[in-house]
Amino acid sequence: MRMESRVNVRHSLLVIIVATLFMAGAAHALDAPKWVGAFFVKGKVGLKWKAVDGAVSYNIYRKAGATDFASIGTTEKTQYFDTDAVKGEKNFYKIAAVGTDGAETLSSEKSVAVAGVAVGEFKPPVWIGFRFDAAKVFLNWEKVPGAIAYNVYRSSTPGSGYEVVGNPTRTKYADSDVEQGATYYYVLSALNEEFDETEMSEEREVKCGLSSAELAEQMGLVTKIELEDIPFTFLFEITESNKRLNQPVDVAVNSVGDIYITDALNYQVACYDSEGKFKFAFGEQAPNKDDPEDGTFNQATSLAIDEANNIWITDMNSGVVQKFTADGKFICRADITPGLQEGDKKFHSKGVAVLKDGRIVLSDLKNARLYYCDQNGKVLKSLGQAGGGPAEFFHPGMIAVTNNNEICVVDGMNYRVQVLDAEGTFIREFGHIGRNAGQFGRPGGIAIGLDKIWVTDGMGHTLQGFNIETGEVKYAASAYPDYEIRLKGPNGVFVYGDRLYMVNQMESKILVFKVG
Repeated sequence: MRMESRVNVRHSLLVIIVATLFMAGAAHALDAPKWVGAFFVKGKVGLKWKAVDGAVSYNIYRKAGATDFASIGTTEKTQYFDTDAVKGEKNFYKIAAVGTDGAETLSSEKSVAVAGVAVGEFKPPVWIGFRFDAAKVFLNWEKVPGAIAYNVYRSSTPGSGYEVVGNPTRTKYADSDVEQGATYYYVLSALNEEFDETEMSEEREVKCGLSSAELAEQMGLVTKIELEDIPFTFLFEITESNKRLNQPVDVAVNSVGDIYITDALNYQVACYDSEGKFKFAFGEQAPNKDDPEDGTFNQATSLAIDEANNIWITDMNSGVVQKFTADGKFICRADITPGLQEGDKKFHSKGVAVLKDGRIVLSDLKNARLYYCDQNGKVLKSLGQAGGGPAEFFHPGMIAVTNNNEICVVDGMNYRVQVLDAEGTFIREFGHIGRNAGQFGRPGGIAIGLDKIWVTDGMGHTLQGFNIETGEVKYAASAYPDYEIRLKGPNGVFVYGDRLYMVNQMESKILVFKVG
């Protein structure tokens, strides 16, 4: 009996001790920190939480991307600033309350999107274009991820002596402090929220028109140009399809005389008979801008017709090139992806043409390149790079092919037309910046026929004809007074027989002339 009593006493004491230890442990377990807020400002992440009773300090944990949570700091306060947050990523945080025994109690997870780009990816701006007009130099470039502003540098000497002339926050700048006839050299850099500055961009040379002496010399040359008196007889215009034309871009005629027009802002291609009577239209607005469904368009741009009267159409906004039958049925699309190189921008085509052997040639405005495809849209090869030398391009645009199978490419921001052989070897070039005959402000459409290379100029509002062998200008016109016609932003142009078809884009109409 006495033995049993002792056992019960010992058992009771053990229960009391265990209970006491459990209650002591429970009393020292810390609550999880509760978030007050987390934010990104001035290049760092600020974290704030409520104090936890019994906590002697707080450990901060962070993860970003595919990494695991890792300790980044310790504080006795209820706030912390993370100055090394991963840029261009969503950063995730947890706060651990630390007790006297070193035990941690973790908070819930909190995420903060951190502006900027990852280290090593804050790159210099890439030029889009530049021009001199109305006593100013207009500069445009692509947006740099993470940039809040840009520095525009200028020098009168190539490669050195740059000084800041502007600090725009947008991706364009107009330099008005320039001298007529002078040549300037521009480079760009980008700045982020911490005012880190990228390396300099590529240099661009801009000549601000002609000096008085150059102008006098140029006028002397102009008077020596012998233009041909080529009769143009106006036949008719096209302004309607199943709806009013809205920013037409290009025009072409097939072997039976049917006329096709890319009607950009109506998201379709319209077809007419040889006298301009509307027959049908095909295409509709693409619901997916980046990857339009077959037979839909974001901005139908240029077109070319092959020997089977199939129609190849570029879509400049989406980078898609589609092939259709003569009656508008979708056949296939060109896949340019295999021809792109590491670091390339999205394919952005404004020109298409068909070689005598059936190969398709496409211009890539953003990547300064030409692509060759087969009739199934498979890339065969590519050529070209950014620059102003032979077979180099700065915004290559529309393309035409001569009877000798030579490729004529509108090299827009080099203000010239380059003539290449069928495999892309440079033969010759003609044109340069200016407003006189033989010069370009914004060359657009190009066509071959009537022993001429015809080129429109959207800024100079002109149609010019060049000798097909030499590139010498032989015709220039901006108006046809007998018919009260003025050219306003002419773009696509095509020659079929003795007829010339031209897009007068600012008036959303097609002009049709008999030539000769």
